[in-house]
Amino acid sequence: MPGVYSVSDPIGLRPTGNYRLVGVYPVNFKRRSDITICLSTQVHPQQEPEPTRELVRYAWRCLNDLPARVGSNYRAMLRDFRDGHYSVR
Repeated sequence: MPGVYSVSDPIGLRPTGNYRLVGVYPVNFKRRSDITICLSTQVHPQQEPEPTRELVRYAWRCLNDLPARVGSNYRAMLRDFRDGHYSVR
């Protein structure tokens, strides 16, 4: 999965390669539609992400404490991952 490694390599994480589909989510814009495919995997427990300029912009939040501006698709992805609901919406 080249896309996964392009995100994980710069921050020092190596996924185990055991990917699971969390879901496929429609995204609607004013002039087009798109889909987001959400996967989950595990990393080895001894790995810690190395901060990059992009990573330090993010704050880790509990699912019940997400900012109001987080879109409904992202909320659905996080809920589905937490609850183990692997589906296509």
